[in-house]
Amino acid sequence: MTTSSINTTAESIRVTQTVNETTSAEMDNIRMPDAYMKIASGSVSVLGIVGNLIVIVVISRSTMLRKTFTNILILNQSCIDFASSCCIMITTTSRTQVEGLSGIMGEIYCRFWLSDLPLWSFMISSSYTLILLTVERYIAIVYPIFHHTSFKRTTVLALAIAAWFPGFIYMLCFLVPTSGVTEGRCMIMEIFASASWKKFTGVMLFIIQYLIPIAVFLTCYSRIIAHLRSRVHPQLPQSVGNEAVSIKSRARRNVLKTLTIIVVCYLLCNSWNQFLFLAHNFGYPIDYSGAFYNFTVIAMFANSCINPIIYVLKYEAYQKEFRKIFFKCGANTPTVTTS
Repeated sequence: MTTSSINTTAESIRVTQTVNETTSAEMDNIRMPDAYMKIASGSVSVLGIVGNLIVIVVISRSTMLRKTFTNILILNQSCIDFASSCCIMITTTSRTQVEGLSGIMGEIYCRFWLSDLPLWSFMISSSYTLILLTVERYIAIVYPIFHHTSFKRTTVLALAIAAWFPGFIYMLCFLVPTSGVTEGRCMIMEIFASASWKKFTGVMLFIIQYLIPIAVFLTCYSRIIAHLRSRVHPQLPQSVGNEAVSIKSRARRNVLKTLTIIVVCYLLCNSWNQFLFLAHNFGYPIDYSGAFYNFTVIAMFANSCINPIIYVLKYEAYQKEFRKIFFKCGANTPTVTTS
C-alpha cells in the first residue's frame, strides 16, 4: 500500500484530502492527467496480463520446468502478478467516480473495493513470493543437503499458497479500519487519521513493503556470492561426469542471474514511490498532477509486467520451453533444469 493506492483514480485522489480542505479548482487541477494515466496504466496492465499468462501456460505445460521448486514459485508469482495486472486494468481504466454511498453495502464497497485493497494485496504478496524465491535459491546453493532433505514438493506448494495471504491480511488490518463513508464519499486512510498516525503507518508500510524485502535480498545474495567464490577451484579434467556437472552448474548460474535481474528491477520499480510515500507521511507535499508522481505510480505498476520479459530474454530453460510450445522448434534439445 503506497500513495498510488490512494490516488490511481479520480475517486482515490478525491478521498486523500478532507472535504473542507479541497476546492473544486484544486480537484480539477489534480484530475487533469487522468486520461494519460489511464492510457499508461492500461498499457502496463495489458502487458502484464498477456506476459504473465504466457508464463503460466509455458510452465504449466512443461513437465521439465515443473520438476524444480524454483519454477513452481515462479509460476505462483506469475499467477499473483496476473491478478495484479487484472486489478490495475479494472481500477485505473474502468472505475468512475462514486458518490452517494450509504449503509452497510456502501461501507463494504468503500473499504474493500474503492480502497484498492485487492490490488495492493496482490502487489505485497508478489513481493513476498520474490522473497521466497530468493530464500529457496539461497538454501539450495549454500545448504544443498538441507535443501535436498527438507524441501519437499508439498512444502513448496504450501509456501506458494501461503504467499497469497500476507498482502490480504495486512491490507485488511490497515485499510479497513482507516477507511469509511463520510457524506456519501469514500474516505480512504482518513478515519482516525492524525499526524502521528500517518507517520507511524508510513514507517510501518515502508518497513514491511520495502526494507524487509531489501534486507532479505541483500543478505541472501551476498551470502550466495561469498559461498560461490569460496568454492572456486581449478578446472577439472574433462570427462562425461564433469561435463554433466558443468552443464548443471551453468543452469544454476543462469537461474541465479535471472533472479538477480528480477530483484534489481523490483527495486528500480518500487523505490521511487516508496520513498515518496514515506516523505509524504512526514509532511512532504506531493503534486498529484506532476510528472514525477505519475512516473512513480507507473513504475510500480510496471513491476507486474516486467518479469515475463526477463524470462524470455535471460532464462535459458524457459526460452527453450517457450520455443517448443509457441514455435514448435527445439523439441529435440534437452532442457537442463536445476534444483
